[in-house]
This record gives sequence, C-alpha cells and structure tokens, in this order.
Amino acid sequence: MAMKEGDIYLLRDRDLRVTPPVQNTYLKIGIAEDTPKRVKQHQTGNPRLIEVTYQSSVPGKSQLETFLHH
Repeated sequence: MAMKEGDIYLLRDRDLRVTPPVQNTYLKIGIAEDTPKRVKQHQTGNPRLIEVTYQSSVPGKSQLETFLHH
C-alpha cells in the first residue's frame, strides 16, 4: 500500500444552543485532501458548530488515521 500524503484532522463540535456553549468531549478523526471543504461538508445540517482541534499534512495519512482510531 502506498503511503499517500494528505491532511489528518481532529474535529470537535460546540453546542451553541445552550448558555454557556458546551464543547463536546468526543473527537472526530479523519483524513482529507482539503480539510476546510471537508469541515463544511460535516457542518451542513449540523446545528452544532464544528471546530478544527488539530490539522496537519502528513505522509501515510490512512495508516496514521487507522492508528489513531485504535
């Protein structure tokens, strides 16, 4: 399997419908060629604000994502 370079990201959502806003403790781990575009896709139809906690371009993005999920 080729070690393809790309973005890896960690996303978290914030519920703005309550005061004070509540930040979720769960993280979404994912990979993308274009992280801002991917965040917009996740944001569509989501009433909570999605925030990028971490983003970096890495070699072997799929392998790193699998490792982080474990």
